[in-house]
Amino acid sequence: APMPPMPSPFTTTLVSVIVVFLGLATIALGLRVYSARISMRDKWFTMDLMLIIAALIVTYGSILTTVIGAATLGLDYTNNKMNPVQGAQFLFKIYFSDVITTTVASGLCKISILEFYKRLFIWNPFATVCNVGIFLVSSWMIGTSVIQFFSTTPMSSAWHPERQLLDANYDYPTALLAIFGIGIALDFLVLCLPLRPIWQLQLKLANKIKVSLILWLGIFCVVAASVRFYYSYRQLNLVFVTTAQEKGTITVQASLWSKIEPSASIIAACLPTYGPLF
Repeated sequence: APMPPMPSPFTTTLVSVIVVFLGLATIALGLRVYSARISMRDKWFTMDLMLIIAALIVTYGSILTTVIGAATLGLDYTNNKMNPVQGAQFLFKIYFSDVITTTVASGLCKISILEFYKRLFIWNPFATVCNVGIFLVSSWMIGTSVIQFFSTTPMSSAWHPERQLLDANYDYPTALLAIFGIGIALDFLVLCLPLRPIWQLQLKLANKIKVSLILWLGIFCVVAASVRFYYSYRQLNLVFVTTAQEKGTITVQASLWSKIEPSASIIAACLPTYGPLF
């Protein structure tokens, strides 16, 4: 007798949410490009705009894996093309690539914001601080890729539920949680950097508060990153003690939240650039 359909970790609600966020990020970037073109004319294609476009392209790539996953395993209910162990391996492959692509997308977005700050505040010491921030974010992206690629020997053990612990080169869960925690800290750093130059401007107190709040729209990115950290903690904490199906389900929850983060970052990075539209 055929097996009854099992719940799929790819639910209609969760997949719809990340697709909607990607659509909103695309619209936000389109409005930013339009705003730049009407305000700066021939010099509209700046470094910060180029970086945010690159971040959106990488985000599209990471979300494509979710679409492939839903098509392969089934949406809402599994199509029974794979047994639970094979399904878990497939989900871990998606998670393996997601850690790199979502980190790169979020990192490019952070660097884009720092480049925007440098263009916004013409102040040499501040530009140096932003360059230090760019170095830290770049190191974070490279470090994440190194940790992911060399987590196990052979690399294929990284997506084999029964081999991850046996073939690990180091304490992978702790290392990855540290990477995610550093990402949240870098988000706070990027949010706090412009506060000093803003409060040194010759503006009324109300206007200083308004400008600060506009640049702090990125706080939602910190919220998304924190939720991602929570699900990643659960996924990594339980990865060696749960069944294959449970591993796959919690892994996809961490993966889906990781894909909301770069889209939210892109939206937040674009909002402060809409001045010319109004």
